Amino acid sequence: MADGLHAINDVANPDLQIDYQPVSLAEVKVAVVALEERGRSTKKRFEEIDHTEPASLLSQEKLVTEAVNQGLTAIHDAKTKQELKVALEQALVAIDGVAEPQLIKEFQPVSAADRKQAMDQVVAAGLQKK
Repeated sequence: MADGLHAINDVANPDLQIDYQPVSLAEVKVAVVALEERGRSTKKRFEEIDHTEPASLLSQEKLVTEAVNQGLTAIHDAKTKQELKVALEQALVAIDGVAEPQLIKEFQPVSAADRKQAMDQVVAAGLQKK
């Protein structure tokens, strides 16, 4: 009889798989800290790049801030551990997806079009000398 009641209680209170367990406040805090740290380190990495265009740097930092804010909203809205995991992963991917700011024109790598234009100018100057 006791075994039967115990079996019934086990059915009434099943163990939830980890992904479906409610998220704790401590887990949310860990995710928030990880997300904010990634945002700060990405912005710092952008600022350390020499010769960036100020407008481009500001634009890319704004995109990082937006990705962090969207991630924080998703993290705070998460009810289960799986939702928290997905929210954090998507936010980190969004931050990592922000392109580096553009360099000032004089410091950008030479493109094939720039190289061709320079060669054409050299040829044109040579023809004028003749």
